[in-house]
Amino acid sequence: MKAICLSENLVSGLAIISRVTGRNTILPILNNVLIEASNGKLILSSTNLEMAVVTKIGANVKNSGKLTVPARLMYEFVSLNKDNNISLELDGTKFNLISEKNNASLNTLSVNDFPPIPGSEDGLKIKLDKNEFFSALEKVVFACAIDETRPVLTGVYLKIIHNQLTLVGTDSYRLAEITLTDIGVDDEVEILIPATTVLELVKIFTKDDSKIELNISSNQIEINDPKTTIISKLISGNFPEYKEIIPSSFKTDITIEKKELIDSLKLAQSFSRDNSGNVVFKIKDKNLTIIARSDQFGENISKVNTEINGEDVRITFNVKFILELLDKINCQKITLLLNGPSSPVKIGSSEINNFIYIVMPLKVEEKEE
Repeated sequence: MKAICLSENLVSGLAIISRVTGRNTILPILNNVLIEASNGKLILSSTNLEMAVVTKIGANVKNSGKLTVPARLMYEFVSLNKDNNISLELDGTKFNLISEKNNASLNTLSVNDFPPIPGSEDGLKIKLDKNEFFSALEKVVFACAIDETRPVLTGVYLKIIHNQLTLVGTDSYRLAEITLTDIGVDDEVEILIPATTVLELVKIFTKDDSKIELNISSNQIEINDPKTTIISKLISGNFPEYKEIIPSSFKTDITIEKKELIDSLKLAQSFSRDNSGNVVFKIKDKNLTIIARSDQFGENISKVNTEINGEDVRITFNVKFILELLDKINCQKITLLLNGPSSPVKIGSSEINNFIYIVMPLKVEEKEE
């Protein structure tokens, strides 16, 4: 194999595939990138057996061929190399990287040991606006469970029905749901995409106004743009029937400026670290007070400007669950809808279409002021 390419293009490609390689001591081949040169391009592939990434870059290919070398080491060399062009040449079991001022020789492993990259399967194909789809994923994936006790909660639930695509993430303490409408598909499908895959998707693919293609089959999802393909296994199991926990009516509604709420919650967070992150929202006489107490440090009380309708209520939240939401949504005002101290709370914004966030309050004994 022999080829020449722009260093910046090679850096971009290696940065993408390196996201799924790591220090695998059991299967060292999984730390490698598979490089194939042919037809004026380099095809770079990597896999961790759960997810595979393939990306293409342009190159002047003089001799076709393929090889596999350590991905991170190659990425570090190329990214730190300031020369514009780099020549790639396989010499026996050595892969030589040659530029104007810097040369390197990397040891290869057998291509035959590299796990096969899954091919495309016949499935439901959908084209979506890339920016809209990845923005929607970011609004739900943070709510997925990290604990693998219930594997179905460690993934993003994707459901297509009636020309709509709904995405849901939950860890049983909070739930985020967003729906994309008019997707141009009347088929019905339900899958669970691992949250680890989703987190990589939103980092690997650039948000822009182009289209992304999904190919959904029974056991994998394939995501494509013109340069990059990601193929991931799906999670087996049934997602919980979550609709029944979403209240349909409320006794209290609060509208708050997002920035003011963030500022108040960050103050409260400093005083709640040794109290499991508990903060109290006290709604009384059309006023909102946020209270946080620490046995070690003291207490913080913040009054927040709000528009309040309905009954007085005193309710306790994990401050992390509110702040993580506010970090993911772009709006000026937030609305909280409540039904009392122990009922699920619905949070959203009129500025974001078809998005809801449900958070369960905490049951704790609090002293009344």
